[in-house]
Amino acid sequence: MVDFPEHSQSSVYFLNPEETSLALSRINIDRKDAYEPEPFSLAKVAVHFLDPKLYCFSALFFLLNLVSTALSYFLPLILEGGMGFSSNQAILLSAPPYYYAAIPVLLSSFLGDHFRLRAPVIIFNALCLIAGIAMLGFPSQVTVRYVGTYFATGAYVSNWAALNAYQANNITGQWKRATVAAAVTACNGLGGIAGSYLFKQQEAPRYMTAIWTSIGSHVLIIDQLRSGHTVAIRTPPRRRSSMMSTHTEGVRHRGTPKKTKTANGKLDNTDEVLDKIAESTKHAVKSEWDYKLALAVITTLSFITRFWGISHPNEVVFDEVHFGKVNACCHFASYYLQRTYFFDVHPPFGKLLFALMGWLVGYDGHFHFDNIGDSYITNQVPYVAFRALPALMGSLTVPTVFLIMWESGYSLPAAITAAGLVLFDNAHIGQTRLILLDATLVFFMSLSVLGYIRFYKQRHEPLGRKWWKWLLLTGVSMSCVISTKYVGAFTFFTIGCAVLIDLWDLLDVDRKNGPLTLTDFGKHFGARVVGLIIVPFFFYLFWFQVHFAILTRSGPGDEFMTPAFQETLSDNIMNANAVTINYYDSITLRHKETKVYLHSHPDRYPLRYDDGRISSQGQQVTGYPFNDTNNHWQILPMQKFPPGEELNHPVRNGDVVQLRHLVTDTYLLSHDVASPYYPTNQEFTTVAEDLALGERQNDTFFEIKIEQGKAKQEFKSLSGQFRLVHFPTKVAMWTHTTPLPDWAFKQAEINGNKNTLQSSNIWYVDEIPSIPADSPRLVKKEKKPKHLPFLKKYFELQRAMFYHNNALTASHPYASQPFQWPFLLRGVSFWTQNDTRQQIYFLGNPIGYWIASSLLAVFAGVIAADQLSLRRGVDALDRRTRTHLYNSTGFFFLCWAAHYLPFYLMGRQLFLHHYLPAHLASCLVTGALIEFIFNVDPVLDDLDADSIAKKEGIKKKVPEKARRAFSNARDRLKGQSLLGTWAATGVILAAALWGWFFFLPLTYGRPGLSVDEVLRRKWLGYDLHFAK
Repeated sequence: MVDFPEHSQSSVYFLNPEETSLALSRINIDRKDAYEPEPFSLAKVAVHFLDPKLYCFSALFFLLNLVSTALSYFLPLILEGGMGFSSNQAILLSAPPYYYAAIPVLLSSFLGDHFRLRAPVIIFNALCLIAGIAMLGFPSQVTVRYVGTYFATGAYVSNWAALNAYQANNITGQWKRATVAAAVTACNGLGGIAGSYLFKQQEAPRYMTAIWTSIGSHVLIIDQLRSGHTVAIRTPPRRRSSMMSTHTEGVRHRGTPKKTKTANGKLDNTDEVLDKIAESTKHAVKSEWDYKLALAVITTLSFITRFWGISHPNEVVFDEVHFGKVNACCHFASYYLQRTYFFDVHPPFGKLLFALMGWLVGYDGHFHFDNIGDSYITNQVPYVAFRALPALMGSLTVPTVFLIMWESGYSLPAAITAAGLVLFDNAHIGQTRLILLDATLVFFMSLSVLGYIRFYKQRHEPLGRKWWKWLLLTGVSMSCVISTKYVGAFTFFTIGCAVLIDLWDLLDVDRKNGPLTLTDFGKHFGARVVGLIIVPFFFYLFWFQVHFAILTRSGPGDEFMTPAFQETLSDNIMNANAVTINYYDSITLRHKETKVYLHSHPDRYPLRYDDGRISSQGQQVTGYPFNDTNNHWQILPMQKFPPGEELNHPVRNGDVVQLRHLVTDTYLLSHDVASPYYPTNQEFTTVAEDLALGERQNDTFFEIKIEQGKAKQEFKSLSGQFRLVHFPTKVAMWTHTTPLPDWAFKQAEINGNKNTLQSSNIWYVDEIPSIPADSPRLVKKEKKPKHLPFLKKYFELQRAMFYHNNALTASHPYASQPFQWPFLLRGVSFWTQNDTRQQIYFLGNPIGYWIASSLLAVFAGVIAADQLSLRRGVDALDRRTRTHLYNSTGFFFLCWAAHYLPFYLMGRQLFLHHYLPAHLASCLVTGALIEFIFNVDPVLDDLDADSIAKKEGIKKKVPEKARRAFSNARDRLKGQSLLGTWAATGVILAAALWGWFFFLPLTYGRPGLSVDEVLRRKWLGYDLHFAK
């Protein structure tokens, strides 16, 4: 169509008059300014400054041009000063990224036009720019940094096209477009001016100011778009055609929907009534600008509080030692990057994220976190990039809490209260600024709760696209929680309880929306099993597959695994040095877990123990931690070989043998006499040769049972882990960590364990001292790694992880008990620096903790009082308030209890950080109760929308968008006074803000405090340093 619509009829001669009229109507409706131009007036211009879209688009263009100007102007300088290219090379190399940009521009434009969606395209491009900027700033390899310029350039050029289309599709009206264009142009110019100051020559070659500003600006772009400030889709042609008549109309008039007659002759006004409901949607969207503004402010503050001063201290901090080391021997990210096997009690997902960050910034994994206070700078570790990962997770957790409250239908002050308590909590801030796993755990825990709430809100359109989307997102989020730490099982329990209640309601034949058939119920049940159990489980297994695929080389974690597992690792020392054991060899036996040697010496057991029991007073057999000649034992056959044929007979799996102690010339024996510490276990001792070959011979026989060994498999040193089972009585040789008294020189007890299958019965031959140096058995052959099925490796690792996790029972000076956490009775000292009197003390915000814990008790009291009142026939709460209190606030309380109470059942070592997920849930309860206490009456979702439709006799399902108009929190709270709620929110957040600021030096590690300042912060006996 050529020319303006009113003069274009001649160019559309191929259309008939009716088609021409329809086409012109569509153009008029789309543009609203192509026909009968509006006269100018200041009022018409000024009114548009009240539209949030104007400020949204102005901010988007400012943030985009901030980065685009910086990159476009300074790319040659970055290539020259930051990457070491010459001037000519820098000019030439600055051109290819722009040629590459044509590809993402075309793809972005095609996808945006095809799906009529711009926001997801812009968000994806923003993520690509963040990745490109990170590659440009953090790695040391020039190639990686140069590739980063391609990603960044292609992303911002693509977003120029997408953002312009996004604006054009969402701004209509002649003077509104002109006003927005003027504002956007001004802010666009301001962004260019600001961008010209980003890359500073003195910051070469890293340009950290520009890198972090660019990343932050595009995080804000994503946040703006995610908040949904504008509608990203044009009205589809099919819908538009139904909204207009066939004749050409004025620009401000739309066609009236036709009314059709039904079968009984009545007019069908369904579309008209649904339009009434849809009109409320416009009001709802406009009325939520305050929520979106609050979300933007909270997100910004969250990033500031988590990222501010993140480079301090530039030394290893307390828990970073625990992160960096596995049983004090290796660093997670380092060993992933070096592909050497390690062992840890936590699943691999969170550690893989750190390894990914290390790979992105070009870290080679050379540094091991050995001691608190080791310098990152001296050891050239990109610790800021590592710390930025949990800081990002922690920054996103706070807006997620806000969204949970918003999606649950709470008022704005209630949402701000919950998010504010997490925002200004020193423990959440402290734990997310260090290289730790808890930030990932807490973020995905909150994301799981949000996902389930969004899924539950789709219950009126079950098994639809959005229903499945939020179901699967909830499952994936829960999988990420349990793939980070096993306490993620508490999140599964929380969501699982809610799902069971939901399924129980679906079985009700008197349910509001009508009963479900058993077939439909089966579909609901099966869908939840798939989305919340099967998909998360396979996602969980996937990370272990990645874990095994990366760690293919032998490492410090080998000793925790079986020989069969270790044979799958290249360069495994145990398999490489394993030697076949022959009869009459002198060997040393070592316990797999405690590492003590089987030892004996001439001293004897006391005749009578302290508890009055009697021993055999035989020669002591103990466990000794050091190599010694008293650890040497000769392995002898059950039946002697013919003379001259004694040598070169290998010991095999299942053989019955004798063990002769070389120094004392006695034979190992077990008999039916109680051991020193365990009356139910048999004593181990030795007897002289005449008895061992005579009347006590049977008691000296032991069977070799190789772990997972085949029949008659050769017995080897190091790799041949085995159980030594007493042949007559079938007890296994066992030891433990409790030392014997002084009469045994504090050495370990050796006894016979009747539970032969216990994993701690495992021993191995450490050395063969008697083997000649020129023995053919010492000739090493090249061995290729063997293959072990994934599930066998997975189950073996799971058993080891659970066993060692439960074995973490040793005391620690900063360990705490669960009853101390809600009241914040003590914290943990993370780091100190004597010269500056600076310290990091891991502690929550006491004010916030006490408020949240108090309101947990209030909630329990409210529920108890309500139930007692109902028993006495007094109904103190209306139906809607009680439903919201039990269903929503009760769900948050369940989340708190599920993430807190199980710790009382654990015997392992516990710290304050274990309470962080439960604390987040307590903040949700606090926000919800603030609304309840100050008499804000909730309205159940979709009540008004359904009632309108029912009143008008409409049998069609109310559209989701119209339904959401009535579940919008602000719209439901219309007419109610929020003054009391706002006042309570102000008081709580003011107190929390003061608490955060007061303990800020202990959270951020600076400034250093004087003695008086430390003493003022020594509440409840906190064990702070520099108090004197």
